[in-house]
Amino acid sequence: MHGWGREAPNLFDQMKASVKPDHITFVSILSACSHSGLVAGGWECFNSMATDFGVTPRPEHCACMVDLLGRGGKLDEACDFIERMPIGSNAAIWGALLGACRTHLNVDITEIAARALFDLDPRILGRYVILYNIYPFTGKREEAYTIRTLMNKRRGENNCWIDSYRD
Repeated sequence: MHGWGREAPNLFDQMKASVKPDHITFVSILSACSHSGLVAGGWECFNSMATDFGVTPRPEHCACMVDLLGRGGKLDEACDFIERMPIGSNAAIWGALLGACRTHLNVDITEIAARALFDLDPRILGRYVILYNIYPFTGKREEAYTIRTLMNKRRGENNCWIDSYRD
């Protein structure tokens, strides 16, 4: 990857000629496609996993696909992908979508992703921060205030060792 993401599909094609790719290989190629904006190439690789190589998609592959679609601005397609996944969603998958929403300022999908993440673990404050930061840019100041209040409440519930150290 690291600046060579557009070369990854070519290297992948060369590799397939001599070595059968495993699930880790697919995470790498999907990540490279995501970071390089190669949405069509990512779909091609994802679709070939099971059909051509017998590799069953895992949550990490699905998270890469959501990241790929999200970075490409295809947030609705990413939501559809999550709904149709043969496996359950997890924090990595919803986190990828939430990160894309931060970039593309889509409040409706942000709220869906944030709600799913809050349901998984409401104690992680970073998720609230992302939602809080998106609201003012989209004119939802009252919602931002509500999230800020909730963040402060959650922070009080999460007496972590850092807070204890400050006292």
